[in-house]
Amino acid sequence: MIRFAAARDEALWDLSLPTRIGSSVEIRADLRESVYIPIFKTGGYLHQIGEDLACKELICEGDLVFDVGANIGYTTLLFSQAVGSSGKVLAFEPAPRTFNLLVRSLAQTNNVECLNLAISSRAGEASFYETATLDTSSLEAVEKIEPYTVAVDTLDSLARSHGHPAFVKIDVEGHEQWVFRGMESLFLHDKPPIILFEALSEVVLREILSVLKDLAKNTYTYYRIRNGGQLTEMGDVLGTNNYVALPAWGLNRAQKIIRARRKQVTQTETAYPIDRAT
Repeated sequence: MIRFAAARDEALWDLSLPTRIGSSVEIRADLRESVYIPIFKTGGYLHQIGEDLACKELICEGDLVFDVGANIGYTTLLFSQAVGSSGKVLAFEPAPRTFNLLVRSLAQTNNVECLNLAISSRAGEASFYETATLDTSSLEAVEKIEPYTVAVDTLDSLARSHGHPAFVKIDVEGHEQWVFRGMESLFLHDKPPIILFEALSEVVLREILSVLKDLAKNTYTYYRIRNGGQLTEMGDVLGTNNYVALPAWGLNRAQKIIRARRKQVTQTETAYPIDRAT
């Protein structure tokens, strides 16, 4: 019904929505796009609450953060708040349509740079498959969608030109392992980055961990994120589809949420007060 109304009312094509990120943090939305509906209703994405809470613990003021697969910028805004005025966020989004929405939402931030790029294992160009929902678009082939060409770069190359990141978020709908193959020098750095990544199936998770352990050797300890933001064992059945790779230096930042990993999590939605569903 919201999208039906938006299709007929231009006032709903560009409006500011409050978010769960903070009382003064808003995102610019076009309610013709389904990706904004959860934000309109609840201020964010309920399936992402655990990820949001974990990121607030793992990212510190002054950090350089790479947001790979920034989409419309909800997570980018959270990162912008976390790094503060002394930090910086690089947000990567390859789809022109989604990138324009991203730039619009981040226009008022002073610590975010948006780059219209896909990230993979090599630089150049690649076929990109943009879905109607925007948040499931990918470099991986999608049935019945005609791809178009986008620019591609590697995180190794971008780190050389923009600086070494403390935190990297990777959400690229099945292309994660190829992103990792393009960041080998980051793994070899004296301070390898904390990595947040998504794996939507056990098969994809096994592939990602195999590549990570091959490239990064014993650099990382791996955790699964629970709905309450705790970092728990990889096999925890109550975990989400989001995972964290922690280098030794990052364990200090994570101690608070690692120690809490065995506590029962209930009513995680109360961590955020906004609920516009009513």
